Amino acid sequence: MKKGSKIIDFHILGMIFSFLPSLDDDEKLDKLYKMERNLLKKWLLCGAKREFEKFGPKSKKIVINTLEYIIHTKKGLNNFLEEGFEIDVGDKVEFCEDIYFHLTETKAPAEFDIESVYIEKRAHFANSVYSC
Repeated sequence: MKKGSKIIDFHILGMIFSFLPSLDDDEKLDKLYKMERNLLKKWLLCGAKREFEKFGPKSKKIVINTLEYIIHTKKGLNNFLEEGFEIDVGDKVEFCEDIYFHLTETKAPAEFDIESVYIEKRAHFANSVYSC
């Protein structure tokens, strides 16, 4: 990996949604799936922000890089929520833009250097996310 590369890691991005109920919890999932879309999006954004605040600076940067990558390339839209979740947030790119804004209080940059991207393929452990 080149020095200065932007690390893209869908696993770490997905960890901002670690507050979601387990797929085994039918009662909580039923409530989640019945939420009105705008209320659901607001709930998801607030929960993602709470989880994001627990991350260390390196992990926060990876989350931001990964969101920028998704927003600009439209790739990886289904890679960060646990497989099996059927959450209707509407347009997924727009939702990623909303997440980005909610986490950073700014809009995603208009340009993204795709040449500087390094896509991480190995799994991480929760401890490493929160500590770095």
